Formats: sequence, structure tokens, C-alpha cells
Amino acid sequence: MSGVPGGQQLPGQQLLVSMSPPPAQPQYVPAFGITAVSGPQQQPAAAAPLLFSQRQPLPKQLTAVIKSCTSLERLSQLFAAHQSVLNPIHVAAMITKLPKLDTSAHNPAASGSYEPAWNLTTGQVQQLQLRQLLQQLLLRLKAQGCGDYSPRGVANIVWALAKLQCAPDHELLSMLLDSFCSQVPSAVPQDISNVLWGVAKITKERSSAAAGATAAVQQPLASPAAGLLSSPSSSASALSLAGSTVSGHSWGWVGGQGALPSLRDAAAAGSAASAPLLAQDQVRLLLQHLCHQLHSASIQTISNSLWAVVVLQQEHQWCMCNCLGEIQSLLSAFCQQLHQALPGHIQPVIRCMAQLATTCSNHAGDSWIRLQPPLLQQLLQCLGSQKEQMEMHHMSSVLRDVAQIVCLHLLHTKQLRDRQRPAFGTQPGSTAGASGSPGHSRR
Repeated sequence: MSGVPGGQQLPGQQLLVSMSPPPAQPQYVPAFGITAVSGPQQQPAAAAPLLFSQRQPLPKQLTAVIKSCTSLERLSQLFAAHQSVLNPIHVAAMITKLPKLDTSAHNPAASGSYEPAWNLTTGQVQQLQLRQLLQQLLLRLKAQGCGDYSPRGVANIVWALAKLQCAPDHELLSMLLDSFCSQVPSAVPQDISNVLWGVAKITKERSSAAAGATAAVQQPLASPAAGLLSSPSSSASALSLAGSTVSGHSWGWVGGQGALPSLRDAAAAGSAASAPLLAQDQVRLLLQHLCHQLHSASIQTISNSLWAVVVLQQEHQWCMCNCLGEIQSLLSAFCQQLHQALPGHIQPVIRCMAQLATTCSNHAGDSWIRLQPPLLQQLLQCLGSQKEQMEMHHMSSVLRDVAQIVCLHLLHTKQLRDRQRPAFGTQPGSTAGASGSPGHSRR
């Protein structure tokens, strides 16, 4: 076949067809779901391999392409072209990819401002497109159920929803979290940490949104969409985008701006925000399985998990004494890896020590306090060696929490001395004699 162009026939020979392009031409393999632009320069050679757009890709090939996406437009095209064959791995990969895409720093849902549709920036339009794609993926996720989703897939979805500041309906979240808890023995520390962090983040954002909705009912504001229809430059597409901007709550977007909520809406938001996404015994279950794998847990995994415990305790006013053993194990494992710790890792750990000791000190005695001085000394020494990398909020938080821990320790020491003093400083009968004196009998 050498020297014979593809498709030519020589005398006395049968027709030979080359199945690969000439060496001088690059191989044309368009990506999934993309239709080539018409034109001679875009047409593949006659002998090019079968185009991916002419057949459905293999599941592993589609997963690889999803993970390599670098733009929201590319991911949307993949969803549109292959939505009929998306399996749970593909859906989880797409949702996980969304917070990693660059859609500009401006988030119209979290900015608290309204923009007319004709004033939307490119970043704002991309945010609206992202929310639309996310809604479609969540609908697909809910329709599929979570039976075929692995612990890694569920954990990545929960993490992505928290990063995107999106809280879907409670039924879908409960489905995801119940699925993860049923598979937690096969979950790795990173998966457990992602679920704890995601639940804590969503809980915190949902609580803030509920508080904002309650406050909004007392401050009637002019409707931001009132002037949209009066502009001569508005178009159907612009009005559609404006409607998406105004109706942020319809997307389940935490912090989204919607119509002025009623008292009933505010009460419902407050009730939903107060309901734990994970029960306290489920949190303990996750911590127990995390402690069983501390040998493979990174320092960031431990720090994120302790931060999540602090947030959940504060939001739900839990007593965490039943998790004391797990918290102690996490603190000890963290201090064994201090050579890898940054100020951003250490600050949440000190916050956890201070908050849990303060919350449970009234009924737990010295259980939360006695373990802290040696661990706190190690943490402060590590911070002292990284003063140049500490940010102002790290310093203020650490100083506040250290002062709280010191006060608790001093108070506990005083209580011990007060309990010991009557045994050594009071003589028998002195109390009875004092109580029978005339001065004590007067009223």
C-alpha cells in the first residue's frame, strides 16, 4: 500500500482503501456533541475514522471528556448531545465539574443586587446558564434515584452543591445523604469530609437565607422588575434572562433574590433551615468511620471535618459529648501532622476546641478541658513559626478562642480548689457553732 493514495486502483491489483489520513495531515477527531462548521477547511479527509458525533461514545470516553471540560458552554453541549445515555457517573461528574468552571467572580444570586436583562454582563449570563444546566442535572439525578451512585459520587455532588451555594429540595438532599450513610463503610476519608463540609456549608447558607427572608417581610421594597417592561430595548430573550434573575428562589439557589416573601414563606424558610440535614447520630457515624481511617486522612480532611462539626453544633445547638472520643482522636491525629499544617488548617481546629469545650463545660466537667493545654501548645507553636502567612481573620479568631480556652481552664482549676478547701480548712463543729450564733438567728 505504500505510495498508493487511498481509493486509487492500480492495474492488476484490487482496490485498497487507507483507513488513516496521510502523515502530513492531522487526524480529525471532533469532540462529542460538536457539529463541524461547514467549509472545505473543516471537512475531514475521506479516510478519517468514524466521527464521535455520528455515534454515541463509550461511557468511559464520555466520562473522560466531561472531566476535561474547560468551559460551561462545552459542558452544556455535552449534556444536550448525550443526555439520553448519561449514567450516574456522568451526572455526578457534570455536577462536580460546575463549580470548577470559570464563570467570572460575579454571582448575581449572591450579590444582593438586581440587574436589568440588557445590562447583564457576560459573567452574569454564564451564571444563569450554569443554574439552568444545574437544574436539569438535578432533575435527572432525582429521576434516577441514588441507588447506583457510589459514595464518591454522592460526596462530590454534595460538595459541589455547597460550593455553588445551591440547596435543592429537602427530599433530594435526604435521598443523597441517606444513600451515603448506607454506604459509609466503603467511603474514604475524603468522601466523609466532603459530605460533612457540604452539609455544614449548606446548613449555614440556608440559615442565613432564612434570616434574610424573615427580615425582608418587615421592609417593603420596590419591585426590581417593575421597570423591565418599559424599556424599548428589551427583547424576548432579555426578558427571559431578567425573569431568571428575579426568580432566584425558584432555582433552589441559596441567597437568590426573589419576590418579596410573605410571612408564611418566611416561617417556612425558618422551619426548613432549622431541620438538620444530618441527624446527630448520623454525624457521629461519619466521624467514627473517619477515625477508623485516620492513617490515610490528610490534614485538610481533618480540619474541614472539625470545622463542619463546629458549624453543625452551633446551628442546631447540639451537645457533642457523645462524640468526645472521636473529636479527641481527630485532634490527636491532626497534631501528628503539624509539619504539613497551614494557618488556615489550624484556625478551625482551635475554634472547635474552644466552642465545644464552652458548650459542654457546664455538664461535662473537665472532659473537654483537660486534653487541651498540651494540644493547644503544639498548635500555637506551629502558628508562631508561620506568622508571615497568617491573615488578620486567622489572628483575631485564634486570639479570641485561646482566651476562651484559658478562661475555662482557670475556672476549672478554681473549682477544683474550692472543692478541696472544705476538706482541709474547716474544723468539725465550726459550722454548727456559727449557725447557732445570735447573729444568724435574726431576721
